[in-house]
Amino acid sequence: MFGLARIVQLVAAAAFVVGGLVLAFRPRPVPRLSQLDGIDGPLFSLSLGFDDPSRALLIPQLYVRPENPVMWALLLAVFAAVAGDAIARSGAAPKARHMRAWPYLSIALLAGAVGPWLLKPVPMAAAGLLLVGAVAATGAAIRTTGQRRGAIGFLAGWMTGVASAAVAAELGRYGGFSAGQTAVLAILPAAIIGMAVQVRLARSFAYSAALIWAFCALAITTMASAPATALAATLGIAAMTAVLIRAAS
Repeated sequence: MFGLARIVQLVAAAAFVVGGLVLAFRPRPVPRLSQLDGIDGPLFSLSLGFDDPSRALLIPQLYVRPENPVMWALLLAVFAAVAGDAIARSGAAPKARHMRAWPYLSIALLAGAVGPWLLKPVPMAAAGLLLVGAVAATGAAIRTTGQRRGAIGFLAGWMTGVASAAVAAELGRYGGFSAGQTAVLAILPAAIIGMAVQVRLARSFAYSAALIWAFCALAITTMASAPATALAATLGIAAMTAVLIRAAS
C-alpha cells in the first residue's frame, strides 16, 4: 500500500511540475498583455485594461503564465517545493503518519496539473478543478502539520489563490464585472479563507507565506492600472500577517 501511494504521489508531482512548466513557457499565440495595452508602465507592473470585463479571465492566468518577475518567482518556488517534497518522500522510509495525506496531496497535484490548461478553453471546468485541488491541498496541509513538510502548505496557499482567482473570474464573466472588480473578488475571499486555515495550521507558516507572496505579486502587477485591486491585495497581506503574528505568539 505504501509503495503504491509513493508511486501515485511521484507521478502526480511530476505531472504538476512538468505540465506547469510547459504551460508557463509555452509560446503565446497573441502578444503579451503589456504589448496589447500599448502602455509602458513600471518595471514589474502591467496595465491590464482592468476596466474591461472581457479581461476578467486573465486574472487566474497571471498565476500560471506569469508576466512579471514576482509571479515568476512564486510559480517556480511552488514547483521547486513540490519537486523537493516528492524527492524527499521517495527516498524516505514510509511511516503511517506520513501517508495520511497522500490521497489529498495526489488529488491536489493532479487537479493543479490539469486545471490551468483549461483556464482558457473551458474556464468553468478549470475553476471547478482548481477549487477541488485547493480543498484537497489544504486538507493535506492540515494532515501534515508538525511533520516539517512546509512544501504542502506552500502548495495549498498557492492553490487557494489560483482557485479563488478562477472562481472570481467566472463570477465576473457572468456578472459583467470589470477585471478590476473581479480581482478584488478574488483577493478578499482568499484572505478570509487563508486566515481561517492559518488558525488551523497554527505554527506552520508556509501556507500564509504563499498567499502573502501571491497578494504582493498581484498588488505589484496591478498598481499602475487598478489601484483598488492593489489596495485589496494590501488589505489581504495585512490580514494574513496579523494571523501569522497571532499564531507565532
